[in-house]
Amino acid sequence: MRALIARLGFGASRLPDGHTLPTRPPRPRAAPGPVAATAPVPDAVSPEPALPSAATLADDGERIARQAARLGFEIVDIGGFLKELDTRFADQLASLSGTLDLTDEVVRANAAVTDGITHISHAVQQALDTSQDAVGAVRASVGMSRDLATWVSSVGTRIDDISKALK
Repeated sequence: MRALIARLGFGASRLPDGHTLPTRPPRPRAAPGPVAATAPVPDAVSPEPALPSAATLADDGERIARQAARLGFEIVDIGGFLKELDTRFADQLASLSGTLDLTDEVVRANAAVTDGITHISHAVQQALDTSQDAVGAVRASVGMSRDLATWVSSVGTRIDDISKALK
């Protein structure tokens, strides 16, 4: 766009919001001629301003036509560029939409894994509690078995003592 503005002989003014405003450079004005010291003649008719010649008008028309053609090409190029951008943005939007769907699936899968881990954690905790109870019961039974063995031994000793006394 800047190249187009430069080719057409425009300048650019920067607006406060960052946009540019094309401006045509000032045209040189004819230097004022010497001021006549005499008063104008009342009957004299002032001459009409000179009209541009047909050749000048034709040259200006050709120049304007060339610039308009270039501008048309630039507009077509810009239109094509915008259409390509639209296509790419649509493709990116579709890709992002697909990514969002996949992300939703990952979130659901993670939730299922988290639920599974929670269930496993509870089952492991219950197994640990049960095994700790079993260890406590085994320890208690070991103590009782020891006490029983001691009692049986003492009964055996008494039986031996009674047996000896009866003989």
